[in-house]
Amino acid sequence: MRAVICLLVVFCMLPRPASAGPQQEVVTVLNEAGGAKLQVNGHDFLVKGVVWGYNPIGTNYSYSLWKQPRAFIERVLASQMTTLKKAGINAIRPFDVPPPEWVRYIYEQYGIYTAISHMMGRYGVMKDGVWVTHVDYSDPGIRAFLLADLEQTVRKYVGVPGVLV
Repeated sequence: MRAVICLLVVFCMLPRPASAGPQQEVVTVLNEAGGAKLQVNGHDFLVKGVVWGYNPIGTNYSYSLWKQPRAFIERVLASQMTTLKKAGINAIRPFDVPPPEWVRYIYEQYGIYTAISHMMGRYGVMKDGVWVTHVDYSDPGIRAFLLADLEQTVRKYVGVPGVLV
């Protein structure tokens, strides 16, 4: 757990890419006597979020919207994100984490933030080309692998507009 917290701190300290465009929003967690609170650009931010995923009828967990043609993805997002926005949703935690370009698109088009979640081997993990169904967290090699994979995920999304956490 300490390593995960350290990686999150490192994530917050990484420099933002110069190509990121307009000024990046600053997302912080303030720990106060009464508890912790999330702020965006110095203003308290109440997360009104849902776990979201898109799976057409007849598909299963292996389906990925993000592997479909761009025009199809845009149509799905237009329908889904518009509905979520009307419901007052301001953040999603997708089952199938979108690539950075789509996190940015969702934020810029619909004003909806994305929470990027790393499963840390919860349902298994692909390690050295082999699917490991039961993840033994007491194995130092597995722990090192998962932390390295988490760090790679953090680096992939640093500076991407629309990433909330």
